Amino acid sequence: MHAPGVTGLQAPAGASTLIGVDPDLSAIIAANSAGWDRIASMRSGLPIERFRTGGICLAPFEVELAGDVTGKNVLQLACSYGDEVLSWANLGAVVTGVDISEVAVEAARERATQAGINADFRRADMLDLPADLADLDLIYLSWGALCWVPDLAVLAGTVAGRLRPGGTVLLCEHHPVWEVLAVRGDDRLAVAGDYFGRERPNADQDDAKRPKGARGEVDAPSFLPFVWPVSDVVTALLDVGLRLEKFFEAPEPGLYPGLGASARRLPAYYVIKATK
Repeated sequence: MHAPGVTGLQAPAGASTLIGVDPDLSAIIAANSAGWDRIASMRSGLPIERFRTGGICLAPFEVELAGDVTGKNVLQLACSYGDEVLSWANLGAVVTGVDISEVAVEAARERATQAGINADFRRADMLDLPADLADLDLIYLSWGALCWVPDLAVLAGTVAGRLRPGGTVLLCEHHPVWEVLAVRGDDRLAVAGDYFGRERPNADQDDAKRPKGARGEVDAPSFLPFVWPVSDVVTALLDVGLRLEKFFEAPEPGLYPGLGASARRLPAYYVIKATK
């Protein structure tokens, strides 16, 4: 698979190449990883006391869809500084979080120690997981994970291969419509990306959609996210034999700051639950 417009992008020194992934895409993954390492220290999670006292940051519908996770093996992909991982642990899960940024993983480990919570954190790419992360009851992706995936088919195959029979993938994600719309005032939107861009990274991403720590900064690292139509995501999961259990889309006006009342008329996120 080839990503138009990015031929010749060089991976940072020492970066590994993912087997089976186009070299251009491997370079994008490595460059995004380096960017996340640069801004990770500028990002932080919720107050650690919330987790130390048994609190969680998951939405009620996420907890309901996951069901009772007590003693279950849970994996979060793209876990960042680990708030959701700590939440699943507080709900009784045996949980691991993986992230492409070593800096974020170290921060997540420190937060788990501060909270007194037993959770495992690994530096790994979503498309190249450690072999021992298998026979999982739940794989969770949330709020800004899929845009860093350059190949949906590889991700879907990885997820299906790591779930035990009866295991579930729970995806709670920013809507790709939100990814490509930029607020320019009350009832004013601009198109900042291609909903059907698929394998082509979204180089036109609106500044407000860039990761915190990279917005409005002159020397901020350049990120190359991907936009995946919702239909592509559903189809990728079905193609690897998963059964769709739940799918819905929803508004969230807070994700369209400055738009006004019209924000309630637009999709902001979507949720998928699929079972092996």
